[in-house]
Amino acid sequence: TDSFAVNYSVLATCDDSSCISPTYGCTDFLANNYDSTAISDDGSCTYTVSVEFNVDMNNEVVSSNGVHIAGAFTSWSTDSIEMLDLNGDGIYTVSVDLNQGWYYEYKYLNGDNVGSYEFLASWESCNNSGNRFLTTDSISIQVLPIVCFSSCTSCPIYGCTDSTSINYNILATVDDSSCIYPVFGCIDSIAINFNPFATFSDSSCMYCVLFNLSFSCSNENKTSS
Repeated sequence: TDSFAVNYSVLATCDDSSCISPTYGCTDFLANNYDSTAISDDGSCTYTVSVEFNVDMNNEVVSSNGVHIAGAFTSWSTDSIEMLDLNGDGIYTVSVDLNQGWYYEYKYLNGDNVGSYEFLASWESCNNSGNRFLTTDSISIQVLPIVCFSSCTSCPIYGCTDSTSINYNILATVDDSSCIYPVFGCIDSIAINFNPFATFSDSSCMYCVLFNLSFSCSNENKTSS
């Protein structure tokens, strides 16, 4: 006769102690924590999101033990999830199935032990007590941006940042003092004033030939004797 029981009988006038209380849990069979014994859903269902982690190791000497990731989802085991660089571009990647809408903390390792954890500066935006953090999306796939090892931002690209130089690198973000500037002069090795250091011709090359016991010389613009 208990109206909250699963088998409540509206016609019963005398309770026979047969009431069955509802079992609460996740009743969605697509959820990670589906409970086949649950009769009533309690809103506890969780779903999976495949999170892709990406770390740029181009500015690091990568450990012979490889690059790993550790976090709450590995119980902070340092060698359980290895990241791979399959195309040789220095970006190490791995996808991990996590719960949607959950908060996680994690760190990258240049190696596979506690001594190889990255160090994040206290002012870094992704730093929470020394760990990286994220809240997963409510979608099936989540791709995290590429970040530099031990940084919350992309890695600096070193090179010549002066657009007037010969070796200007449009991708460089930090100047490494490698800029080479044009040297004008005669670049023809058979000219008498050939300049081996010149990189651009200034039309100054001089050529001389012996004619009737005298030299006749000319440059690229005029002739003289």
